Amino acid sequence: MWQDALRVCKDYVPTMMQQVQDEYDSIVSKDPKGTDNYIQQAQQWEASGDHTHAIECYLKVTQKVNPDLRVLEKCWLKAADLAIKFLDEKKAQKVVQVVCTRLIEITRYIPAAELYVQMSMAKEAVDVLITAAEWNRAKKGDWKRCLDVAKQQKDQQLLHKYVAMYAATLIKGDKTEAALDLYVTYGAPALKQNFNIYKHLASYMLKKKGTNTAASYQEWSKLRRILQEVVTQATKNEEFETLLLITHYYATRSACLTQPDLKKMAAKLSVSLLRHSDVVPADKAFYEAGMMCKDAGWENMAFFFLNRYLDLAEAIEEGSLDSIDNADLEGTDIPLEIPLPEALHLSDAEHEEIKEWVLAVSMNQKVTPSLNKDTRKCYEASLVDPATTERSPPCIITGYPVLKNPLEFKTGRVANKDDWNKFLMQTKANPNEPCQDVLKFIGQWAGAAPTGGGYSFQ
Repeated sequence: MWQDALRVCKDYVPTMMQQVQDEYDSIVSKDPKGTDNYIQQAQQWEASGDHTHAIECYLKVTQKVNPDLRVLEKCWLKAADLAIKFLDEKKAQKVVQVVCTRLIEITRYIPAAELYVQMSMAKEAVDVLITAAEWNRAKKGDWKRCLDVAKQQKDQQLLHKYVAMYAATLIKGDKTEAALDLYVTYGAPALKQNFNIYKHLASYMLKKKGTNTAASYQEWSKLRRILQEVVTQATKNEEFETLLLITHYYATRSACLTQPDLKKMAAKLSVSLLRHSDVVPADKAFYEAGMMCKDAGWENMAFFFLNRYLDLAEAIEEGSLDSIDNADLEGTDIPLEIPLPEALHLSDAEHEEIKEWVLAVSMNQKVTPSLNKDTRKCYEASLVDPATTERSPPCIITGYPVLKNPLEFKTGRVANKDDWNKFLMQTKANPNEPCQDVLKFIGQWAGAAPTGGGYSFQ
């Protein structure tokens, strides 16, 4: 009867339509079958082509009428679907906004986001997905949907706003490696608001244990890619340029460790990294340099560096560098002013092994803790000659000073010919992905061809 009354009003007495509808709503709202009545009425309006009234009926199904969230979601999505299909854009947007607000209230985030996407309301869609991700404790799938929506809109600023939010969430949840992958996937623009995140990624890798291995190449190459992108886009930024150089040394060292014949080159890189022990945790830097020198057969250098490691370890335990004697580092470019690491890099067992080795070598008295010297009669890895204060450029493949006959790259970077040739020939003789990738990076960074083509090695 009510449906007939409403249809008659609509066709013959439209001025009474609202009054009749209000009376109907009042009765239906008290009826246990109110939802069914609204749906039936909506379907009749829809069948007659009156989509506006059909939408209104679907939207009258609220939590007061029916507590079943599945029914509510179904009715509201039907209203939105009709609005998108049959109303003009402005009216459809209003309906979608109402529906999405309701869906969010009942925690139906994904359908709300999908509706916003249909209406090209990208910011609203992403905001809902962020809420969904937070509500679900940052479930990966929700964040991925969020980033995919932002990416589809081709709005880089919007995309990287949410990439940064997700990265911060991952870092907070002790998932820094996943944050590293995130920037490899979506890129690392040189946005100042992102710089702290990039620095955190670098700091994480520089402090991480067990990265002085061939297997660590992929991790270092990811960080190198991110930092290269930042340095390429940013106006001159010495901090990021230094971090890129350090990461390049670490990545190249891991690549060298894939080739037995490049073991000494890996040791050179570890020694060169001591130049940056004000950035890299100092105890880690000296430990790795000592162990690499030991593996390379340079026992005097190993003894020197591991002795220094033990001094630093003691200072860390005491919480002060005041007791450190820097006299042995005078005349080198290894920094004397360094931050005190927060904690020891090695475990107690690893630390005891170093103490035992140093003690054994000390008692043997066949090895003296000393630094190798070159033709300048100073520490061979020092870029600065203390006698003349002349600074030599670092070799792009080892970090050691280039003293003569440099191999020059287009950007002004240089390499020692012997070291460059050895790395190049070893890569050609025993090709593998890490070594080839290092050459590719150097080609991009220094302006050389990835294979060294166009250069004379006589």
